[in-house]
Amino acid sequence: PDDPHLRAADADRPEGIEELWRGDWDDARAVAAVTGTAAIARRLAGRAETPAAADAMAGELWAARPRNDIKAAISL
Repeated sequence: PDDPHLRAADADRPEGIEELWRGDWDDARAVAAVTGTAAIARRLAGRAETPAAADAMAGELWAARPRNDIKAAISL
């Protein structure tokens, strides 16, 4: 496929978010998408006073995620 948005490394990546969640797929762009979205949500919900605080909170949430139980996280 001639998709200009794909990197060569993307051809070998797992197809699901579960691999990213478990840590089986280490992709900085994908992690940034997840933590960035969480940071925006925390900021908009009034849980963080600054964007930097929201980003730090999102990073902490990502680091503490239950890697072997994505369903538990989804039901939060």
